[in-house]
Amino acid sequence: MKELEELWITHTNVRGPLPPEWGSLVNLQQLVLEDNKIEGALPPEWAAMENVYIMRLSRNAFSGPIPPGLGSLQALRQLELDHNALTGAVPEALGALSLLETLHLNDN
Repeated sequence: MKELEELWITHTNVRGPLPPEWGSLVNLQQLVLEDNKIEGALPPEWAAMENVYIMRLSRNAFSGPIPPGLGSLQALRQLELDHNALTGAVPEALGALSLLETLHLNDN
């Protein structure tokens, strides 16, 4: 599974938390999990997905803070975390994402 480059699961009512082990998907480039019922914290282990350039997790039930480690995803161009239940300040580390073009954090 480490060879996986794209993972799209949208509009399927997937529920529950997501596994921290997905951080080992080092070849993953696109992670799109929009419009589900995924809950729990965003795993800090996902900061190891060094090749991800699209991360769209909008319209779920993620909670807790945004992991500062996401600021180490230097390939990231789109980060969409809107319409969740995230709390806390936006990590300053996200400001270091020099390729970031889209950042959606509204409605948290």
